[in-house]
Amino acid sequence: MRILLTAALLFAALCRPAVAWAVPEVMSPAEVVADSLLLDGRSLTIEGEAIGEALRSDGGRVWVNVLGEGTALGTWTTAESAGGISVYGVYGRVGDRVRVTGRFNAACPRHGGDMDLHTDVFEVVRRGGDVYIPVAWWRFGVGAAGIALASILAWVYRRRSERVPE
Repeated sequence: MRILLTAALLFAALCRPAVAWAVPEVMSPAEVVADSLLLDGRSLTIEGEAIGEALRSDGGRVWVNVLGEGTALGTWTTAESAGGISVYGVYGRVGDRVRVTGRFNAACPRHGGDMDLHTDVFEVVRRGGDVYIPVAWWRFGVGAAGIALASILAWVYRRRSERVPE
């Protein structure tokens, strides 16, 4: 019985990595971060929005943050590859959608233990652009009402403090 149990546990341990190797063709940064320990050291492809700006690094490379499903992942790529990005995502703009293939590091030894993706292939798959953000005019009314209320309360406080005999 003990041999059977040991064999079953050994079989399960050997099968687990085989299941873990079934990585989708293209992942989002959120999926990669969620499965970071299983994906550590593997080559994979992510797709998402380039956000912020390219940050200069060593050796003619730059950092580009790629956002997907609310999570950003730092990619370390050549400045030439990142030069193809025309729009980075910020408030009021959607950044270019990029597809990045490279080696994922859950704790990169070269970059102080940070989680990153060292790129081999970096491509822009869709251009970004401006986003229309409508003005919420009702907020000006709420602000004006708050200022008016504060002014009235200050006036009432001053009148009452003047009436109190010392």
